[in-house]
Amino acid sequence: MILQLSRLMNLWELKDRKTIMEKYIVTGASGFIGKSLIKKLAEDKEKQIFAVVRNEQSDVSQISKFENVKIFYCALDNIEEVEAMFKGEKIKAFIHLAWEGSTGAKRADADIQMKDAICAVKAYEVAEKLGCEKFMCAGTISERVLDQLEELESVSQNMVYALAKQTTYNLLNVKSKTFKTKLVWMQFSNVFGPGNTSGNLISYTVKEINEGRVPEFGSGMQPYNFIYIDDLINAILCLTDGKLRKQKYFLGSGEVRKLKDYLLAIPKALGKDVALGIGKRADDGIYYKEDWFDISDLKEDTDYESKVSFEEGIVRNFAD
Repeated sequence: MILQLSRLMNLWELKDRKTIMEKYIVTGASGFIGKSLIKKLAEDKEKQIFAVVRNEQSDVSQISKFENVKIFYCALDNIEEVEAMFKGEKIKAFIHLAWEGSTGAKRADADIQMKDAICAVKAYEVAEKLGCEKFMCAGTISERVLDQLEELESVSQNMVYALAKQTTYNLLNVKSKTFKTKLVWMQFSNVFGPGNTSGNLISYTVKEINEGRVPEFGSGMQPYNFIYIDDLINAILCLTDGKLRKQKYFLGSGEVRKLKDYLLAIPKALGKDVALGIGKRADDGIYYKEDWFDISDLKEDTDYESKVSFEEGIVRNFAD
């Protein structure tokens, strides 16, 4: 059901408010992770999901079919409108996934990235005014790389994105000292799965193989981690239900391999006997540390368990 902001409240019936036990606000609802999260939440008919999308050009075809999903349009920089629409509602979790500069060249655009950071702070303020139990915001493993920034001679566009995410967390952390709404900062690992069009390392590898080219990489000797989308959604839901000791959690599979071992596993999982150009490119100087991928806090505070192996995820995503 797709509703304009001005009509949404008038169309909710009182009986709907009484029968729905748990309510969630999800921004970025038409994105790769947002759609997967909403579809999983909507499986429980006693959950009500308020899906926030940017405008009428947003693709909501995969989530609009659920009766317990209400979709409405709200530009990210007008996020304050959400307060008026949901005033008086008891919201279990405000899950903020919206981020305009999440992929491509926008990751290097400082103006867009800082705007995203400000919008995240405003969203937390809305969550506090609404009395939400938790405000859950998407971070990234790339934040960990920033400690190496001064040592690097050149950097990728991801650094601007990572800086904006780290800045966002710091701003939210300050707010959390006086807010009643629990802040939960979710540092996502490298996520893959159907519908991910970000051109990440896995998508690049499979595309090159399928088009008869040899994908090229650095040495691939650093530790690395990937998480399949189903496991990421499971981790998010575990955090919504868990009694959390901390406010920052890393969401990954719990498995650590050398990057080259992950890469070599891709054609093998797809049954393709092809060579990979590992070592054909120079390393970028960024080195991941194995302890960055530790999920012991997540497992200790929730019921999370990774269920989809890397190879199984590759087959689910790319096998014909």
